Amino acid sequence: MLTGTVLSPWIVLPLGAIAMLLTAIHISYTEQHTEPASRRRIRMANGWVLLLLIPLLAAGFGVIDPNANARMFALVWFAAIVLLGLCVCLAVLDMLNTLRLSRNASRYLSHAASARTREELRRRGMTNNAGAGSDGRDD
Repeated sequence: MLTGTVLSPWIVLPLGAIAMLLTAIHISYTEQHTEPASRRRIRMANGWVLLLLIPLLAAGFGVIDPNANARMFALVWFAAIVLLGLCVCLAVLDMLNTLRLSRNASRYLSHAASARTREELRRRGMTNNAGAGSDGRDD
């Protein structure tokens, strides 16, 4: 029968501390960065979920002995799996939000380019007003 933790605390705890530090730096950078507000909110939420998840993973791998305290071990891993699922859901939400932002930016650029092209053709006197409305625009 195995005794002790899954991995050595000498390995798990320093890695967990480094991961938490990097996550905190990422949250701080994301908070100050000039991204769209929706993207910033999703990424900040995901960072905070990770800051909760990392110590649970460190405890599950390197602190709690599954043989000595099976109930605590199961509870920690259940919480870690729930938080990991939430992290994946937030990542999917971030991806969908990025697609939405990309479509909006593409639509805006397309409309802006069309308006510039129409204006340039009008300026050069090359427009065809046959299908235009009363104001001379082809909207």
